[in-house]
Amino acid sequence: MENSTLLEEDEDRDLRSDLLVLDARDGKLIHRLRLPDLTVPADLSLTDLAVGEAGDGAVRVGWLESSDDVWIVT
Repeated sequence: MENSTLLEEDEDRDLRSDLLVLDARDGKLIHRLRLPDLTVPADLSLTDLAVGEAGDGAVRVGWLESSDDVWIVT
């Protein structure tokens, strides 16, 4: 995941993020998918999205500080 940084003046708490697909052998970028903009929940201090699980062509994406899923991306 590649996430934008929220600025203190960003009252809307909008986060832009890309899902990156990297080659496991050399780490080179294979594909980049722009995810829809998200509003970061007010109760989260860390605003990073992370891949929770991956398998069979799908990944579960969610907040680092929460067990709630945001998306399943295929």
